[in-house]
Amino acid sequence: MLELILRNNLSILRLLNLIFWILLVKKIKFSGTNLFVIKSFIVLFVIFTFWNLMMILSDKKGAIYLFFWAVTSMYEIYFIISTLLKLSNQDYSFLSLIISGLLSLPIAFAAILAFKTKSYRPVNNVDFYCIIFLAVLSAVNLRFILTKVSFVKNIESFFIFSGFIMYFGLHILATNTTIFDFLKNWDFVQNATMISLIYWLGSVLLAWKIRSKHM
Repeated sequence: MLELILRNNLSILRLLNLIFWILLVKKIKFSGTNLFVIKSFIVLFVIFTFWNLMMILSDKKGAIYLFFWAVTSMYEIYFIISTLLKLSNQDYSFLSLIISGLLSLPIAFAAILAFKTKSYRPVNNVDFYCIIFLAVLSAVNLRFILTKVSFVKNIESFFIFSGFIMYFGLHILATNTTIFDFLKNWDFVQNATMISLIYWLGSVLLAWKIRSKHM
Protein backbone atom coordinates (compact mmCIF):
# COMPACT_ATOMS: atom_id res chain seq x y z
CA MET A 1 0.00 0.00 0.00
CA LEU A 2 2.79 2.40 0.95
CA GLU A 3 4.65 1.55 -2.24
CA LEU A 4 1.51 2.31 -4.28
CA ILE A 5 1.11 5.69 -2.57
CA LEU A 6 4.76 6.62 -3.12
CA ARG A 7 4.60 5.59 -6.78
CA ASN A 8 1.48 7.69 -7.38
CA ASN A 9 2.20 10.57 -5.00
CA LEU A 10 1.80 13.27 -7.67
CA SER A 11 -1.53 11.82 -8.83
CA ILE A 12 -2.76 11.75 -5.22
CA LEU A 13 -1.66 15.35 -4.62
CA ARG A 14 -3.41 16.50 -7.80
CA LEU A 15 -6.60 14.70 -6.76
CA LEU A 16 -6.47 16.24 -3.28
CA ASN A 17 -5.99 19.69 -4.81
CA LEU A 18 -8.93 19.11 -7.12
CA ILE A 19 -11.20 18.04 -4.24
CA PHE A 20 -10.25 20.90 -1.91
CA TRP A 21 -10.47 23.63 -4.57
CA ILE A 22 -13.92 22.35 -5.59
CA LEU A 23 -15.02 22.35 -1.93
CA LEU A 24 -13.74 25.90 -1.56
CA VAL A 25 -15.89 27.09 -4.46
CA LYS A 26 -18.89 25.18 -3.10
CA LYS A 27 -18.59 26.58 0.40
CA ILE A 28 -17.62 30.19 -0.33
CA LYS A 29 -19.17 32.65 -2.76
CA PHE A 30 -16.71 34.12 -5.27
CA SER A 31 -17.21 36.51 -8.16
CA GLY A 32 -15.43 38.28 -10.99
CA THR A 33 -11.88 37.50 -12.02
CA ASN A 34 -11.17 35.53 -8.86
CA LEU A 35 -13.99 33.09 -9.62
CA PHE A 36 -12.80 32.74 -13.22
CA VAL A 37 -9.24 31.98 -12.07
CA ILE A 38 -10.35 29.40 -9.49
CA LYS A 39 -12.70 27.61 -11.90
CA SER A 40 -10.06 27.58 -14.65
CA PHE A 41 -7.55 26.20 -12.15
CA ILE A 42 -9.98 23.45 -11.19
CA VAL A 43 -10.41 22.52 -14.87
CA LEU A 44 -6.62 22.21 -15.13
CA PHE A 45 -6.63 19.68 -12.29
CA VAL A 46 -9.50 17.81 -13.95
CA ILE A 47 -7.39 17.48 -17.11
CA PHE A 48 -4.38 16.30 -15.10
CA THR A 49 -6.50 13.78 -13.16
CA PHE A 50 -7.92 12.34 -16.36
CA TRP A 51 -4.39 12.24 -17.80
CA ASN A 52 -3.15 10.27 -14.78
CA LEU A 53 -6.09 7.87 -15.07
CA MET A 54 -5.48 7.24 -18.76
CA MET A 55 -1.78 6.62 -18.12
CA ILE A 56 -2.74 3.92 -15.63
CA LEU A 57 -5.41 2.27 -17.79
CA SER A 58 -3.91 2.55 -21.29
CA ASP A 59 -1.13 0.47 -22.82
CA LYS A 60 -0.24 3.27 -25.27
CA LYS A 61 1.44 5.47 -22.67
CA GLY A 62 3.65 7.32 -25.16
CA ALA A 63 0.73 8.48 -27.30
CA ILE A 64 -1.36 9.32 -24.22
CA TYR A 65 1.48 11.38 -22.76
CA LEU A 66 1.97 13.38 -25.97
CA PHE A 67 -1.76 14.03 -26.38
CA PHE A 68 -2.32 15.24 -22.83
CA TRP A 69 0.94 17.20 -22.77
CA ALA A 70 -0.33 19.12 -25.80
CA VAL A 71 -3.84 19.60 -24.37
CA THR A 72 -2.52 20.71 -20.97
CA SER A 73 0.03 23.13 -22.45
CA MET A 74 -2.59 24.68 -24.75
CA TYR A 75 -5.04 25.06 -21.88
CA GLU A 76 -2.41 26.66 -19.64
CA ILE A 77 -1.73 29.24 -22.37
CA TYR A 78 -5.47 29.94 -22.76
CA PHE A 79 -6.03 30.13 -18.99
CA ILE A 80 -3.14 32.49 -18.23
CA ILE A 81 -3.70 34.76 -21.26
CA SER A 82 -7.46 34.95 -20.55
CA THR A 83 -6.73 35.97 -16.97
CA LEU A 84 -4.28 38.64 -18.12
CA LEU A 85 -6.80 40.14 -20.53
CA LYS A 86 -9.55 39.96 -17.90
CA LEU A 87 -7.34 41.73 -15.35
CA SER A 88 -6.61 44.36 -18.03
CA ASN A 89 -10.36 44.92 -18.48
CA GLN A 90 -10.22 43.72 -22.09
CA ASP A 91 -12.80 41.67 -23.99
CA TYR A 92 -10.83 38.52 -23.29
CA SER A 93 -13.04 35.76 -24.73
CA PHE A 94 -12.38 36.36 -28.45
CA LEU A 95 -8.86 37.72 -28.11
CA SER A 96 -7.69 34.91 -25.86
CA LEU A 97 -8.93 32.26 -28.29
CA ILE A 98 -7.06 33.84 -31.20
CA ILE A 99 -3.83 34.46 -29.28
CA SER A 100 -3.92 31.06 -27.58
CA GLY A 101 -4.64 29.33 -30.88
CA LEU A 102 -1.64 30.91 -32.59
CA LEU A 103 0.68 30.22 -29.67
CA SER A 104 -0.52 26.61 -29.50
CA LEU A 105 0.57 25.77 -33.04
CA PRO A 106 4.20 24.94 -32.07
CA ILE A 107 2.87 22.70 -29.30
CA ALA A 108 0.68 20.75 -31.72
CA PHE A 109 3.51 20.41 -34.25
CA ALA A 110 5.96 19.27 -31.53
CA ALA A 111 3.55 16.58 -30.30
CA ILE A 112 2.93 15.29 -33.84
CA LEU A 113 6.64 15.32 -34.68
CA ALA A 114 7.52 13.53 -31.43
CA PHE A 115 4.90 10.85 -32.16
CA LYS A 116 6.17 10.28 -35.70
CA THR A 117 9.87 10.26 -34.82
CA LYS A 118 9.42 8.32 -31.55
CA SER A 119 11.54 10.96 -29.81
CA TYR A 120 10.64 13.36 -26.99
CA ARG A 121 13.20 15.93 -28.10
CA PRO A 122 10.70 18.15 -30.03
CA VAL A 123 8.39 18.17 -27.00
CA ASN A 124 11.23 18.94 -24.58
CA ASN A 125 12.47 21.84 -26.71
CA VAL A 126 9.05 23.45 -27.17
CA ASP A 127 8.09 22.83 -23.53
CA PHE A 128 11.21 24.63 -22.31
CA TYR A 129 10.35 27.86 -24.14
CA CYS A 130 6.64 27.46 -23.40
CA ILE A 131 7.15 27.36 -19.63
CA ILE A 132 9.43 30.41 -19.79
CA PHE A 133 6.63 32.28 -21.58
CA LEU A 134 4.03 31.06 -19.06
CA ALA A 135 6.26 31.98 -16.11
CA VAL A 136 6.59 35.55 -17.42
CA LEU A 137 2.84 35.88 -17.99
CA SER A 138 2.15 34.46 -14.53
CA ALA A 139 4.44 37.13 -13.05
CA VAL A 140 2.55 39.83 -14.98
CA ASN A 141 -0.77 38.47 -13.69
CA LEU A 142 0.58 38.43 -10.15
CA ARG A 143 1.70 42.04 -10.52
CA PHE A 144 -1.83 43.02 -11.61
CA ILE A 145 -3.31 41.20 -8.61
CA LEU A 146 -0.95 42.96 -6.21
CA THR A 147 -1.21 46.48 -7.68
CA LYS A 148 -4.26 46.91 -9.93
CA VAL A 149 -7.09 44.98 -8.27
CA SER A 150 -8.24 44.29 -4.73
CA PHE A 151 -5.79 41.87 -3.15
CA VAL A 152 -8.25 40.86 -0.43
CA LYS A 153 -10.87 39.86 -3.00
CA ASN A 154 -8.31 37.94 -5.04
CA ILE A 155 -6.33 36.04 -2.39
CA GLU A 156 -6.94 32.72 -4.15
CA SER A 157 -5.72 34.13 -7.47
CA PHE A 158 -2.58 35.33 -5.69
CA PHE A 159 -1.91 31.84 -4.36
CA ILE A 160 -2.61 30.24 -7.74
CA PHE A 161 -0.30 32.50 -9.77
CA SER A 162 2.47 32.62 -7.18
CA GLY A 163 2.28 28.83 -7.32
CA PHE A 164 2.50 28.96 -11.10
CA ILE A 165 5.67 31.06 -10.88
CA MET A 166 7.16 28.47 -8.54
CA TYR A 167 5.94 25.59 -10.73
CA PHE A 168 7.23 27.02 -14.00
CA GLY A 169 10.42 28.34 -12.43
CA LEU A 170 11.36 24.95 -11.02
CA HIS A 171 10.45 23.26 -14.29
CA ILE A 172 12.64 25.68 -16.23
CA LEU A 173 15.56 24.48 -14.12
CA ALA A 174 14.53 20.86 -14.57
CA THR A 175 13.87 21.09 -18.29
CA ASN A 176 17.10 22.97 -18.93
CA THR A 177 19.09 20.06 -17.51
CA THR A 178 17.06 17.39 -19.30
CA ILE A 179 16.34 19.03 -22.63
CA PHE A 180 18.56 16.60 -24.53
CA ASP A 181 18.22 13.70 -22.10
CA PHE A 182 14.72 13.79 -20.63
CA LEU A 183 15.18 10.95 -18.14
CA LYS A 184 18.58 12.07 -16.86
CA ASN A 185 17.17 14.13 -13.97
CA TRP A 186 13.59 12.85 -13.87
CA ASP A 187 13.58 12.90 -10.06
CA PHE A 188 14.26 16.66 -10.16
CA VAL A 189 11.25 17.13 -12.46
CA GLN A 190 9.05 15.06 -10.15
CA ASN A 191 10.20 16.94 -7.06
CA ALA A 192 9.60 20.30 -8.76
CA THR A 193 6.01 19.27 -9.44
CA MET A 194 5.54 17.91 -5.92
CA ILE A 195 6.71 21.15 -4.28
CA SER A 196 4.21 23.18 -6.31
CA LEU A 197 1.33 20.79 -5.60
CA ILE A 198 2.05 20.88 -1.87
CA TYR A 199 2.14 24.70 -2.03
CA TRP A 200 -1.25 24.84 -3.77
CA LEU A 201 -2.75 22.35 -1.32
CA GLY A 202 -1.52 24.40 1.61
CA SER A 203 -2.76 27.56 -0.10
CA VAL A 204 -6.33 26.33 -0.55
CA LEU A 205 -6.48 25.30 3.11
CA LEU A 206 -5.09 28.68 4.19
CA ALA A 207 -7.51 30.55 1.90
CA TRP A 208 -10.37 28.50 3.29
CA LYS A 209 -9.36 29.41 6.84
CA ILE A 210 -9.02 33.12 5.99
CA ARG A 211 -12.37 33.23 4.17
CA SER A 212 -14.16 31.30 6.94
CA LYS A 213 -13.11 33.87 9.55
CA HIS A 214 -14.62 36.72 7.50
CA MET A 215 -17.88 35.03 6.50
